Amino acid sequence: MRSRKARTQGKRRRAKPVLVAVFPELTQVLQGYLHEDFGIEHGSAHEAIAAYRADASDEERARFNREVGRFLRMVHGARISAIRRILARDFRSAWAPRSVAELRSVLFDREDESKSL
Repeated sequence: MRSRKARTQGKRRRAKPVLVAVFPELTQVLQGYLHEDFGIEHGSAHEAIAAYRADASDEERARFNREVGRFLRMVHGARISAIRRILARDFRSAWAPRSVAELRSVLFDREDESKSL
């Protein structure tokens, strides 16, 4: 029988599972706007988020911006592949950003970015 240390050696450090309940607005947006047909419905992730912003109230947009900031702080330093798994597994989103820069670019409202970080 292998020791605990031997079993854990060589395993990659995995991103911690996201508690979706902590991010209700982000979850709603990722599931409702960045779903499997977002490219057909909206053309791009940027346009899908623009549609959300057009549909949402000021309060919802502010809550979304705060949650995006918290989420990005939580995954800071994680590989984009780990973040993509979180988006798919935990948030049930079909969007797979190519980089952290793309993730930030799509999710942040430039005018509100400094307020939410």
